[in-house]
Amino acid sequence: YLGNGYFMDVYGREVDFKVSHYISEEKLTEKEVRKHIIAIDKHRAGYYNDYTGKKWGDKQNYDLCINSAAYGIQGSVELIERIITQHTKKNND
Repeated sequence: YLGNGYFMDVYGREVDFKVSHYISEEKLTEKEVRKHIIAIDKHRAGYYNDYTGKKWGDKQNYDLCINSAAYGIQGSVELIERIITQHTKKNND
């Protein structure tokens, strides 16, 4: 949640991107990481669906969606920072 009624989703639907990130960060085997990712995604979807009454992954529920697999973690962060800066500046003018 970005505040002011804006919602954002940063997703990396490409499992291989998630796997390589987790393996380097968590020192787990590929099989362990894939199992962990599936469990996390299932938990996130259930939580979101239960508490919002909306469907997880439906892009209509977000003001901004970024595929982190396409931009990388740092690129996604930089993109979000630029968008927030522009939005804040626009609203303050």
